[in-house]
Amino acid sequence: MTTPTTTASTEKEPGFFDKIRDRFATAGEVLRDATVKQLDFAKDIIGTNTEIELAKSKESQLSGNERRGQRETVLGLGRTKNRAQRAEMLTAENGLIKNEALKKRARETMKSGGFETMNASHLLSLEQLERGVLSKVFAYKRTKDQEGLPVESPVSVSDIRENDEIVIDFGRNASANAKIGAGDILPPSVRVVKVFDRDMNVRIGTRQVVNGRAGYYDINGKYLPIYTGFTLRIPSEADLRQPEYREFEDRLKIRLSGSIERDPTALKPLEAEDVQAMAQFQSILEKGKTEDETSTLYSHVSSEAGSGGTYQERLVRMIGIADTNGKKAEGKEKSLYENLATRLKKTKEVIGDRNYDIDIDRYKAAIAKHESGGQAYLARNDGEGKRRGVRPGAWAFGKYQFTVETLRGFGVDLGNPPEESKIQGFLGNPTLQEEIMDKYIVQCLEKHILPNQKIAEDMARDGTSLSYYLALTHIGGPGALNGKTLAKDWLGTSTHTYAMGVANAYERALSSSSIAQAVPRIDAINGARITPDILIASAERHIGKPYKYGADGKASIDCSQLVVEALKDNRVVHSRYDDSAAGFAMKSQPKNPGSVQRGDLVFLRTKWRITHVEIALGPVKNGEIPILDASSNAGGVSKRQQKITQEVEVGTPYFYA
Repeated sequence: MTTPTTTASTEKEPGFFDKIRDRFATAGEVLRDATVKQLDFAKDIIGTNTEIELAKSKESQLSGNERRGQRETVLGLGRTKNRAQRAEMLTAENGLIKNEALKKRARETMKSGGFETMNASHLLSLEQLERGVLSKVFAYKRTKDQEGLPVESPVSVSDIRENDEIVIDFGRNASANAKIGAGDILPPSVRVVKVFDRDMNVRIGTRQVVNGRAGYYDINGKYLPIYTGFTLRIPSEADLRQPEYREFEDRLKIRLSGSIERDPTALKPLEAEDVQAMAQFQSILEKGKTEDETSTLYSHVSSEAGSGGTYQERLVRMIGIADTNGKKAEGKEKSLYENLATRLKKTKEVIGDRNYDIDIDRYKAAIAKHESGGQAYLARNDGEGKRRGVRPGAWAFGKYQFTVETLRGFGVDLGNPPEESKIQGFLGNPTLQEEIMDKYIVQCLEKHILPNQKIAEDMARDGTSLSYYLALTHIGGPGALNGKTLAKDWLGTSTHTYAMGVANAYERALSSSSIAQAVPRIDAINGARITPDILIASAERHIGKPYKYGADGKASIDCSQLVVEALKDNRVVHSRYDDSAAGFAMKSQPKNPGSVQRGDLVFLRTKWRITHVEIALGPVKNGEIPILDASSNAGGVSKRQQKITQEVEVGTPYFYA
């Protein structure tokens, strides 16, 4: 009997040529993907190069202040190009960076847009793997060409010298702009910096590690954040002998022997401490991701609930949406919806039947962002504070910066002095922080703001929102509402300016979820404008009034306050508006001094900053501009002539009809 043969139904083993074809096909796909990526990159760079050339061509046709303004446009385009090139170099297979771990991390984290979109936590991880990455991307050493116009080059951490002027530009990266600091960009060898903000206000900081955050801290131990448009200057040996630096030595009991530490032996422990602090801060940022996700979810639910009705009515709709979506969701998303619903229910419980014309959660987000610089910075002065005699009761805790006294008023006693275990318990309880902030807002509204008749009149006249007055009480206490505690803070920022900053952040959050969308600033009355003749006539009323720096314009006045008072008299800005000479310069359209017209603002610039503002009374005559100003040289407000020199800049302000 013959046994039948069975044939197994197996796939045919690929032959040699089949394998070769498969490999070529795979290689072709990889090559095609790489080629498309390179072509996209090349197209972007070619487009940027074209923009740069057009901007340079326009610059060559200008002169004076207009040319200087156009040069800034050219430099800005160059920074955009640099960020794109650095991203390509960092991730390319045959790039200049040899650290394979860095390349792998870079490829994983830069898929969605490179340095323009990478979050701060990932940026710090790159910096830890290879020191100096962030300086080459976000920091630019500024010098001048033969014509005195600025030129820039990316900063190399190994080539930082005394007297260097370093401009910061985070591009469109909002995460970096809020969380990356000078301590992350500059190496630990840089011990002292002078920080100029966008309005050319100056702060000095020494490099320290405080509460696990490496960075630069002022004489009071306050962390100095940096943002796009800020400038860092490395002081020279001669600078360090000036009184402003000597004050550091006297108060902090330290010796500023140099701005840059060159001794390898001394640098080694500093670098180790720096890397450890950077890793610690990165872990804090990672923990903060949940809070960011909650904020995004709030925006989504808020949008779905619509804008109709009072905040109390919208809360009911939002709670319903969060509950419904939470029941449908799974995993982490379900937990986020449930937590949001719980928090909104607690807020509703706190405000009861009151119907305020303010979105409390949006306001809390605005004040947290303004207080912390976006990084939940904890204003504690533990070791350093005790050494300097900072009163423990003045410490502030959590993202809303609650003082010990405020917390005690809401039933949270951290001890006197505050006990570490109680501090950590409070910091680890975000629900309690939200509940206290809800109660704090209600208390401020009920006790200090709504019963105040003057506030009601101001709101009716100027349209100021409740968020401004809430911020005013938050930073200056109830006395600030009556002008009793409108002092300037450690940055030289008035309580009013701080409150307006919070209110503007709140208004932007209400108007759009898009960062790019422009919304009106609420420190100016909507639609209000003025003519040059009316501005000058108002300023002339102060002729003869004595000059005093920082004066409020009543008994005496300074240069910027003269312009401010003329604007206030004509209700172009709010009654509590203030600004600096540098601030007016930032908000004016630059023009050639030779083209100055009546009503233009004339600015005087030293090497580093705008120091003075004047009002032009007419065009140039015999090389001089007729001006009206408040000057220490003239002793007060007067009309005189301003010679056109290299220090003179001119701009047309924003407030003219």
